[in-house]
Amino acid sequence: MDTVTIDSWKSFVACADELDDWAFRGHRAAQQPLVSSLCRRLTQFCPDKSQWP
Repeated sequence: MDTVTIDSWKSFVACADELDDWAFRGHRAAQQPLVSSLCRRLTQFCPDKSQWP
């Protein structure tokens, strides 16, 4: 895994543009919430939301 330092909104947008179709995914059941991949990863590895950035 690479670490990318984001120091501005412009840097974030540039980085996010390279990750097209990565941030969200669909679900077969409409009852499942649509959450970002970042949120899913944070939930998986750090369930305590008070420690999220």
